[in-house]
Amino acid sequence: MAQLISVLAVAVVGSLLVAGVEPTTAHADTKSWAALKPHVAAKGLVAGVDLEALRSTPLFTTVVGKVADSKDAQAFFAAAKSECHLDVAASVTDAAVGIDVEHGAGVFALGLGIDRTAFDACFAKVVAKLMPGKVAKITDRGRIVLYKVDSDELPIAWIGPNVIAFKETMFGSPSRKDAEALAAFFDARPSSAMLQASVARANASKPIWFAANGMPKVAELIGNVTVDQGTITLTIRLSALDAREAAEATEEVARKLDRARVKSDVPAARLRVIEAFKVKRTGAKVAIDASISDKDAAAALDVFEKVF
Repeated sequence: MAQLISVLAVAVVGSLLVAGVEPTTAHADTKSWAALKPHVAAKGLVAGVDLEALRSTPLFTTVVGKVADSKDAQAFFAAAKSECHLDVAASVTDAAVGIDVEHGAGVFALGLGIDRTAFDACFAKVVAKLMPGKVAKITDRGRIVLYKVDSDELPIAWIGPNVIAFKETMFGSPSRKDAEALAAFFDARPSSAMLQASVARANASKPIWFAANGMPKVAELIGNVTVDQGTITLTIRLSALDAREAAEATEEVARKLDRARVKSDVPAARLRVIEAFKVKRTGAKVAIDASISDKDAAAALDVFEKVF
């Protein structure tokens, strides 16, 4: 039950992130998704974000501000700018995630505007700037590249000329076994026909999309978003394994939305977003629909982060 609610939460929160996207036509897969999709498991969760489509929107600035909110992040952004002439936010063009729920494994991939040569050079310069006296070390270990400073290391897989991947940590904190887990994820060649069919229905040409199947309590989840003249129209369709699970999930989402009304302290924009979500169940299927102003969705992002 809890996992089904979590999947619905991913869909609801993810939908808010498309705020401000201008209407787009169908386009090729992003770099990160094109590189990642041959490796995704038959049962799991995948999602993609085309940051280039979001870059000119107010929400993009808001999200970047949240990411760079800590002092460490601010120092890193500043060092990359001063030492490498690199705008970190601008250098990330897209992102994709693939989670194999059966085996508790997941990978997060980023499409970059730079290649490995530039990335490695900037890593060394940033370490020298932020950690005087420390030595950056880069070691190739088969498919995996270890970026190390003393005993700390970050394993990264270069899965494309401009695409990096690292272990997603939904299933635990980073550890020294991350390199092995990351290598194993890409060494495997699982059948992905079922999930790829769900992705096709979710429409990976959207600026943000998500799809899942074969998860506990979830037969399939797909999400679609269209934007026209500043209005986001969201359609999410979830098929639970049975009507009882779908009914419990629908009731729980309704309770969480009610909680958001209380936590929002009644700012008008946030309340408009909360009221826009309509949840309906028919048998084992759950439908979530909403039409939201892009400005209202941006204002409500923090509410749903807390609630879900």
